[in-house]
Amino acid sequence: MSKGTRLAALLIGLAMLAAPLGAAEAPTRKRPTVLLVTLDTLRSDRVSCYGHGRRTTPVIDRLAGEGLLFREALATVPLTTPSHVSIFTGLHPRSHAVLGNSWRLGDSFTTLAERFRDAGYSTAAFVSAVVLDPRCGLDRGFGHYNGIPRPGPNAGLGTPRLEGPPGENGGPDRSSRMAGRQRRGQETVDEALAWMAGQRDGKPLFVWVHLYDPHQPYDPPEPYRELFGAERGERKLSTVLRPGFDEPEFDHQDERARESQERHRERFPRSLQGRRSMVMAGSLTGDERQRIDELYDGEVAYTDFQVGRLLAWLKGQGLYEGAVVAVMGDHGETLGEHHEYYGHHHVLYDTSLLIPMAIRLPGAARGRVRPGVATPFDVTPTLLQAAGLPLMVGLDGRDLLAATTGRPLHCETYLGVRPRNRPEGFERRPDALSREGRMHSHAVRDGRWKLMLAGDTDTPPKLFDLEADPGEQVDVSGSHQDLTKALLKHWQRWCETHPLPQRDRGRQRDPAVDAEMREKLRALGYVE
Repeated sequence: MSKGTRLAALLIGLAMLAAPLGAAEAPTRKRPTVLLVTLDTLRSDRVSCYGHGRRTTPVIDRLAGEGLLFREALATVPLTTPSHVSIFTGLHPRSHAVLGNSWRLGDSFTTLAERFRDAGYSTAAFVSAVVLDPRCGLDRGFGHYNGIPRPGPNAGLGTPRLEGPPGENGGPDRSSRMAGRQRRGQETVDEALAWMAGQRDGKPLFVWVHLYDPHQPYDPPEPYRELFGAERGERKLSTVLRPGFDEPEFDHQDERARESQERHRERFPRSLQGRRSMVMAGSLTGDERQRIDELYDGEVAYTDFQVGRLLAWLKGQGLYEGAVVAVMGDHGETLGEHHEYYGHHHVLYDTSLLIPMAIRLPGAARGRVRPGVATPFDVTPTLLQAAGLPLMVGLDGRDLLAATTGRPLHCETYLGVRPRNRPEGFERRPDALSREGRMHSHAVRDGRWKLMLAGDTDTPPKLFDLEADPGEQVDVSGSHQDLTKALLKHWQRWCETHPLPQRDRGRQRDPAVDAEMREKLRALGYVE
């Protein structure tokens, strides 16, 4: 063989060897597109595939029919920022140390977006409310983070008083009233679609879209505003809440809390629109309650349509069949079922905790309902496994694609009131009172049983049998004293191994930013 022939053969051999080397990178390029959609304030029983009587969510229903539906998905805190931090860290709120909407994730924590970024993904987030402002720390790992545009120094601060429903009698529409605080789902989805359409570098996509519309104010746009109430026609929302309505007494209320409610009642006497989320509508008629339900369902249907726009884009680009798509709530919403309360962050009834969760996987079995309890902090290990990425260590969550067994869950929320007194036996309730003098409310959910603790008050623990009483109306602790004591002891042991985080672990707040952020959170009803 001549020297030239040997050289040609060598070059051909090197070319043949190069092909497998290039193919070794194919798994990175072929990793699935991952779309995570979080739906704020969406309770599961208002989603059609969870048994709601109205067809509110045909898009989510189809997605669940093509993938996995988690029948019992439960938030461990009924607040937007802590729940989303759990989604992106795989940790219980006590582990990641973000317990409120004005708290920031500590720099030592690794986020799901960082893992996708490090795996070669193009990452982007599109959020619809100021409670997920990048300053909360969830922007880490996202190459593009699209949040609420910041208005001028005086725009969007404070909540206007309305003399009539939005858009009527000179009342502002939602976008002008909520400038700098939240935006419609259409705006957020428009931004997401535009960004995805511009990605042409061949990298796989990890995209998070957050939609806020089911949150108060319940103010869906047309045609969703009349979708479930057209037979009576539109009624003025100024009749939904009237001046001087009676509010029931709560065991945890003190004079400071009642004075705060009086201030809010004086500020917003005419309409549900623009009220803070702690609404006790004691004088609502049955027809008025029904109208609120219709408006909430209208928001849900509008949100479902926006989810459909995202999925339609994936299908149009040929990405849908190979994509991992997760759609879920962050917490629920109580709609007058308990103490005539409308909102979420003050109570731990299942109305504020149960959320929808559906995940579609390439090649997975279709239409399966998964057993066991799913939580927001299970999302990180589940999506990492679905994308073929290694799991993070030290997580509280588990891969929902493999887990089938039940487990007890521990839920809690802050109450913005101070204790009236310290009941006998307080020492047997660890962590009931934080160092800042703010109380906690706790719940332990184990199978059919749920124990609720009202923190540092004279209210005794309550026990609910969720199978016999899913509405949590009948306290059976008196007839199941041994079980109540066992669950209380279990909770005490859990508190010992999961102490409340120290202030400097998670609650890192920039004083220069604090005043502006707190004013926006106050307008949304999250802080006093």
